[in-house]
Amino acid sequence: MKNRIQNNVYIHSMINKFLYCLVAFCGNTFLTRCLGTALNGEYTYVLNTANLISIVIGLGIYQSIPFFNRKNDNADQTLQDYVNIFFFQLIFYLIIVALIWNYLPSYTAKFIVLLAVLDNITQQLNMLMLIKDVYKRNNIFLIGAFLSLLLYGGSYFLNIRQLEVALILTLIIKIYYVIVYLLAIHKPLRPRYLSIIKIKEYIAFGYLPMFTFLLITMNYKVDVLMLKYSKNVSGTDLSYYSLGVLIAETVWIISDVFKDVIFARTSSANHYEEVSAAIRISNILMLVVILGMILLGRPFIWIFYGKEFIKSYGIVVLLMCGIPLMSWFKILHPLFNALGKRWFSFFALLAAVVANVSANSILIPKLGIYGAGCASILSYFICGISFIYEYSKESGEKVYSLILPGKKDFYKIFMSREKEQE
Repeated sequence: MKNRIQNNVYIHSMINKFLYCLVAFCGNTFLTRCLGTALNGEYTYVLNTANLISIVIGLGIYQSIPFFNRKNDNADQTLQDYVNIFFFQLIFYLIIVALIWNYLPSYTAKFIVLLAVLDNITQQLNMLMLIKDVYKRNNIFLIGAFLSLLLYGGSYFLNIRQLEVALILTLIIKIYYVIVYLLAIHKPLRPRYLSIIKIKEYIAFGYLPMFTFLLITMNYKVDVLMLKYSKNVSGTDLSYYSLGVLIAETVWIISDVFKDVIFARTSSANHYEEVSAAIRISNILMLVVILGMILLGRPFIWIFYGKEFIKSYGIVVLLMCGIPLMSWFKILHPLFNALGKRWFSFFALLAAVVANVSANSILIPKLGIYGAGCASILSYFICGISFIYEYSKESGEKVYSLILPGKKDFYKIFMSREKEQE
């Protein structure tokens, strides 16, 4: 049994994700209690803005990794090429930050710029690690969660409740990921081997996935940005909504168990049977967690976040309605990227984001944070249904056959003894 757990990538990933969720949840609980209803929404706004900027400045280069990893025979050289490019980007953007630092209007703007640069390099190295060694990547993530718990917990017990301190701690955590990823990838920086031709090639492939990923992020985060500038939504209401989104994103980690492994596997082959089994098992796991959150969410929020956040419960229940649909997208998107189905992903997400923004524009003035929740559900529906139908055509599986798992699915996912190092 011990060898089976160690040698099965899904079981290892699931155990790791469970521990990560538990530790990250504790860290986020301390952070949320530190910031309170007054600052939690502002913190979320800063992170979301930085995340959107990081996607744009990344130029989509890391989105091309699965495609060129399949295409090129020398995977080791491909890995070296990407490391060189990513750190050239990092140095270039840090120089720009240094040049514009004194012209930035506020400390908030400065944090957004720094977080964007570190977000960019962290996302890039994370994708390389998923392909190089998904086991090691999961362990790095788990250690990062413990670091977050230590820093946010220390801030809480020392009664340091300032937005600037929370953002500095977040910067430290991202720096940890950059350093550890670079050590784990174990590739020296060789700037003299930087190839302009390859940079152009990767950008030419990656620009569309970049815009696609930007749409993905907007689909997750545009509601917070629109609520921030809505006249009928207070900072306290934004904090309620931000906590609801945070809890929903924690539930999404279930689908990440399968998404991360599928990303690594489909960088070399399609694995349709495995992907279909992962979708079906994810459905039932998501259902169990969602029902538990609906039944126990109110006391859960009261105990861990305090009674001041109890109004977040309604948002949690609302967002749970759309989470299963969005999990289909999260699992299938890496496969579609590897297959080169870039335009389909782009237009499906564009439709979801247009619907999201339009619905938010109509519903937020009338329903406030609940209007934003309804708009999110609409966008999740469009996105999830589009991807599951396209996958049905691609794989030959009927849509209804992708709903409930059977015994062979659990055997396929959890009984494999082969340890794959990607």
